[in-house]
Amino acid sequence: ARHVLLDGYPNPFNPMVRIPFELAGEGSQNVKLEIVDVRGRVVKTLVEGDRPAGQRHEVSWDGTDETGRRMPSGAYMSRLTVGGQSQARLLTLVK
Repeated sequence: ARHVLLDGYPNPFNPMVRIPFELAGEGSQNVKLEIVDVRGRVVKTLVEGDRPAGQRHEVSWDGTDETGRRMPSGAYMSRLTVGGQSQARLLTLVK
């Protein structure tokens, strides 16, 4: 069993994208879900902490950074890190 970061939808998006992910196993897993720009800089952390394993989760991103500033159109990545393993999916923000 493995953790899976699924494709965000809708994609391209404006103003909101939903990012689903599935956590394998039992109990809880320590999860970090971040939005990063094309240079690899973290734009916003959406999830950080324990989440129940063995189920699907979904979070939304509204295209803003940590300060609430709207990000420009372009390519971003959703990046899921669980237990030292990372997965990323491309997101495209259009204005």
